[in-house]
Amino acid sequence: MRKRRELRKYLSFKRDYLNSVLSGRKRTTIRLGIVTPRTPRVYLECNGKIYGELYIESTEYVKFSELTEKDAVRDGFNSLEELKDALKNIYTNLSGGDWVTIIHFRLIEKYIEPIAKKELEKGINGVSFAEVARLGLAYSTYSSSKERRVLAAIAYTGDIDSALEKLCEDFSHRQIFGILKKTFRKLVKMGVIKSS
Repeated sequence: MRKRRELRKYLSFKRDYLNSVLSGRKRTTIRLGIVTPRTPRVYLECNGKIYGELYIESTEYVKFSELTEKDAVRDGFNSLEELKDALKNIYTNLSGGDWVTIIHFRLIEKYIEPIAKKELEKGINGVSFAEVARLGLAYSTYSSSKERRVLAAIAYTGDIDSALEKLCEDFSHRQIFGILKKTFRKLVKMGVIKSS
């Protein structure tokens, strides 16, 4: 049976694997079924917090029985047996004929402090990102043309991911989020928005 799923903007890991990803020892993750990434750039998520950003370089589809020692090492394990045992603990009904997806990635940004996933999804203190951006433009809170372009992209698209696609420069989620938080603080200081 081929279970098909789409990988959206978060690649989630158990706490046991987080340090291996952050250190670069773990360069792949193996997921049950046929998993198709929606975008090459995703958030590194663990227990509701975002620890950085990953770039998905490629995906490979193989049967569980076809995994190799090389796959185990890239996935941060010492042996193929160790990898297979770990996968069977996660996917309890896994059998040799099941399809798995090997997702090859690289860490492109490691956050100094993790960001709560809910903050990235809901805006800042209950105010949507689009509203923060529109007010920031209206009250000229930006201090550079770069900040103004980011706010304009957020105001137009409504969210960070869409703004990243619209901006042609190499911005990160964290940089855009930082600009939005800075804008929010300025708007609070000006009395335009009330901080909760």
